[in-house]
Amino acid sequence: MRILLIRPPPVHNVLGKLTGIEVPLGLAYLASYLETKNQNVEILDLVLSSDPKKELVKKLKNFKPKIAGITASTVEIYNAHKIAQIIKKFLDIPVVIGGFHASSLPIETLEEFKKFDIAVYGEGEITLTNLISAFESNGDLSEINGVVYRENDGKIKKNPPQELIKNLDTLPFPARHKLNINKYRPLMETYKQLPTTGILTSRGCPYSCTFCSKGVYGLSYRYRSAQNVLDELKECYYKYKIKDFKFYDDCLTIPRKRLISLCRMIFKEKLDMTWNCYSRVNTIDKELLKIMKRAGCYHVKYGVEAGSRRILQLINKKITLKQAINAIRNTSKVGLAAKVTFMLGLPTETEEELEKTINFAKYLDPDFVTFTITKPFPGTQIYNEALKNGDLIHKRWNEYVVDSDPILKNQLDNKILRNYIIRAYKEFYFRPKYILKKIKRLLTNISFLELKNNIREILIMLQFRRRY
Repeated sequence: MRILLIRPPPVHNVLGKLTGIEVPLGLAYLASYLETKNQNVEILDLVLSSDPKKELVKKLKNFKPKIAGITASTVEIYNAHKIAQIIKKFLDIPVVIGGFHASSLPIETLEEFKKFDIAVYGEGEITLTNLISAFESNGDLSEINGVVYRENDGKIKKNPPQELIKNLDTLPFPARHKLNINKYRPLMETYKQLPTTGILTSRGCPYSCTFCSKGVYGLSYRYRSAQNVLDELKECYYKYKIKDFKFYDDCLTIPRKRLISLCRMIFKEKLDMTWNCYSRVNTIDKELLKIMKRAGCYHVKYGVEAGSRRILQLINKKITLKQAINAIRNTSKVGLAAKVTFMLGLPTETEEELEKTINFAKYLDPDFVTFTITKPFPGTQIYNEALKNGDLIHKRWNEYVVDSDPILKNQLDNKILRNYIIRAYKEFYFRPKYILKKIKRLLTNISFLELKNNIREILIMLQFRRRY
């Protein structure tokens, strides 16, 4: 069967195209899995398109899919529905919606968006395969786990969830041959050389932060073996000539032994590669950082989120300020760049606590920092509590972007939060200490690519300031 997998065009916000384009790894996983079942699959990434509608219509006419699958985050769901509307004008085929939004609100998604026929919630590989098999036979969806669909009388039915894939090593590697790898440019500081790609070595997370959604991969934390990850790295390295990688795992440093094994395998294979990853400040130490650096790591990102102990406890972050200090200092000492993310406007957060967060960011003095206004994404504890308590202001999903107005009643008001965002960026990035550190970096062994990325960083900051 001909299957078209689609990523909708982006929702443009203040950061716009300057922030880069990531590889649609989820669609690539679906494509590779379906190919093992002898399906004819194409990926259409409209994020890359200058004229999404024209390109979509062209693909529909040329490929003539029998089923279309669209992935979407919460902020992309309206654009995804526009794609479904266009598909329905040209072809009488089922349109399936998946991704984080549909996984978090599967019934509501079909209720709100009439051109979606089916919602897949949770991991999609097995569910989508079973769904296609049903369409190839009798079209009966009643026994397919992990879907929500419209019955003949128009009623929406939700089937039981699909079991999670226990052994991730059984999955084929993402179908990068279905993507134009050279067109992807991730966030400015997250690549050293081109081409670059993302890689995912685990699913789920062993922690339960209140602001994080587990809609797709569930509560169970599962990870691939070090050997399986190495095999994918080697495929990218030798087949696609990719030598730079961004690990998408929420925390690559769990479990520690697996990462050490992977790093040692990279040494042994003599892969001349560079990479960056996410970690937690309580799952890393200097010795591990040294091993990571030797294996090609150059950049580690940490979610600290707040400089207030009360707020850290409130969001169930399960870290301490001391752990954050040690992690950032150790990262810098071994010669790796550190990026730290902070969230402003968490529920019940006071102006005094915002001051603590800004001051703590400056005290940590990482290489990069981001401050965002907290958004209660569906599937998170913050969202569920806000819905229960009547604290959710609206459900205009396209406004759930980092630079939009507050959405919670128990957040500080819009003017206050925007002023603090401006202050936070200005006070962090325009400190004499930070500027001198950047100049010193520019005068040492910086590459042309890094210089260009630093210029892009400055442009983003200037554009951000003009926006407000």
